[in-house]
Amino acid sequence: MSRSAFARSRRPSNPNLPIYILLVGMVALIVVVLLILPGLSSGPGVVIPTPLPRPASIDNTLGDPSAPVRVEEFADFQCPFCRRFVEEIEPRLILEYVEPGVVFFVYRQFPVLGAPSVRAAEASLCARDQGAFWAYHDVLYLNQDETNPQAFSDSRLLEFANGISLDSGAFSTCVDQRRFAGEVQADAQAALSAGLNATPSFIINGRSLVGLVSYGEFAQLLEEALP
Repeated sequence: MSRSAFARSRRPSNPNLPIYILLVGMVALIVVVLLILPGLSSGPGVVIPTPLPRPASIDNTLGDPSAPVRVEEFADFQCPFCRRFVEEIEPRLILEYVEPGVVFFVYRQFPVLGAPSVRAAEASLCARDQGAFWAYHDVLYLNQDETNPQAFSDSRLLEFANGISLDSGAFSTCVDQRRFAGEVQADAQAALSAGLNATPSFIINGRSLVGLVSYGEFAQLLEEALP
């Protein structure tokens, strides 16, 4: 091969090829980052999750009210075991029992971990006022932080609302007026009256379950409750 032919063989056929490769690499990196992030950030330290797949819901319930099994969960948004229920058990519960019409699921407030839990509970019901209870429920659990006393401060509760596009004025008014304080207190009293003393706790067709159990154990209780 002549020197000129060798030079031609080493010369890139497309002078824009390195730029193209760089752009492709950047796009691939962005895709990977989007896939591994748990949600989208909205303000410092606030994460808005991708909405979980859920059946059509009314307020703080899921499923058919006429289903043969009624499950009431009593939970605290600061409780790490409640978050584990949301992450590990609730998706399968919805898929295998709620969507087929076997279980009617109700979320009830049992804020046992202090004032921030009470405020978060009330805020979730203010979100319910705008048809966004479950979206706000997910944001609260994802941003749970036992070590941070400001995790559920009023300013962060508002950031969560903004992150899911609620009417911030209506939400703030509802939270400031403590519009749902009575309902939160009534839920907590119902839990205590049923002998529940920890979160999460459940009432399954009148039968109490205190604490987090495996999905297999939970499903067994549902099967036993079927008529």
